[in-house]
Amino acid sequence: MLTLLGSLLGFISSAFPDLLRLWQDHQDRKHELAILDRQMEQMRLGHTQRLEEIAVEADIAESKALYRHDSKPSGVKWVDGLRASVRPVITYAFFLLFTAVKLSALYVLIADEGLAFTIALPRIWDPETQALFAAVMSFWFGQRALAKARASDMRHITQEGLDLIKRFEGFSPMIYICPAGYPTIGYGHVVREEERERFEDGINEQEAEVLLQRDVRWAERGVLRLINVPLTDGQFDTLVSFTFNLGTGALQRSTLRRKVNREEHAQVPREFMRWVWAGGRKLAGLTKRRYEEASLYVLNA
Repeated sequence: MLTLLGSLLGFISSAFPDLLRLWQDHQDRKHELAILDRQMEQMRLGHTQRLEEIAVEADIAESKALYRHDSKPSGVKWVDGLRASVRPVITYAFFLLFTAVKLSALYVLIADEGLAFTIALPRIWDPETQALFAAVMSFWFGQRALAKARASDMRHITQEGLDLIKRFEGFSPMIYICPAGYPTIGYGHVVREEERERFEDGINEQEAEVLLQRDVRWAERGVLRLINVPLTDGQFDTLVSFTFNLGTGALQRSTLRRKVNREEHAQVPREFMRWVWAGGRKLAGLTKRRYEEASLYVLNA
């Protein structure tokens, strides 16, 4: 019995190093596979980020091209005036033609048919004409009034949010050429051709903030259009800052927007930190901006 037990213990002791080596090899392979999985995930995220960057750059390029087209005058004053006021011109022309036709009809009824003014007027101002007139007035002028009313009631970025944008945009009292090649002043305001004379002597910080409040309106509208859940002021501010920096297209395509709309607020800061790349490089300035945006979002959740 002792001999059998000794032989068994001897076999186990001799086989133990080989068993231990097999176990270590298995653990090593498992670790290598985990590293490969992480590397593949990082590569996938990198490619996804680059695709998003390309889409954002394309969106920005398209917006700048449209801006150049709209801001470049033709050199003919009446053409530029007409291009800026197509809807009013069409409206006024319609009303002039409408009035001329109705007055001609009134004249015929009075002069040729001998009707009194009080009898002829109801004939040209019948219910159908009144309905047409009311519809045109409502479409051309009522809609504009409603649009202005909605704009005045629209949610706006808070002063804390404006200060966040100001810190990262930086202030310049004089016109300079930005890296994209556009004349810029204040807190990133792109100077249109017709504004050059106005800004040639520079501006102060108060004037620059007024310009920023106007410039940031498109980002506010983008956030209000794309986000359909309630937001605190801090959350709204951070999303406006993000959109002002990267464009509405970036917010629309981002996982960040989907997380916000699903109210997965705890996962939103991580999505902010994905947007720190430009030109294939991770930029310190963007990293700092995204970190502050993410922190403000969390503190106001």
